Amino acid sequence: MQVNTVTRDIGFKSAVGNRTVRGSTADKLRLRITRMIVALKRWRTEPPLRQALNHSTDDVLDRALARAGMQRADLFMSFSGDAPHRKRMAAMMLCLGVDREHAADAAWDEMRAAERRCTGCPDVGRCERLLQWRFNPDMARRFCPNAALFEHLAQARSTTD
Repeated sequence: MQVNTVTRDIGFKSAVGNRTVRGSTADKLRLRITRMIVALKRWRTEPPLRQALNHSTDDVLDRALARAGMQRADLFMSFSGDAPHRKRMAAMMLCLGVDREHAADAAWDEMRAAERRCTGCPDVGRCERLLQWRFNPDMARRFCPNAALFEHLAQARSTTD
């Protein structure tokens, strides 16, 4: 059996035999192949902004942020296309009063570690419910592995102001 190939004019050679398909079937095949190619390119070039931070180096991350017109601190705000765990992390930081710019500048390594903990958190459902309904810092302290860091960052920033 031969692999599908696209001919120069709009026809396609079928996988079985050498029959050329034209017209609406060819258009459907072209559209399907185009969609598959676009999906494959999107999959292969998954931006580091949608992945956990430990999946890329700081240089790769900084280049991706620059292309998007963003800074490191912008990772810790909720934006379209951000990784779901980082959206929860941004909401928790906001609720606990963390200045994301200060956190990204002063404690980048700690923020990467916090993001790693958030990625593997077993209490995702509990976190989402807390952030969605009523935020209570005392409840966050009970289960969030990053609550202590976030409170420390919030206090450190408030004492420097």
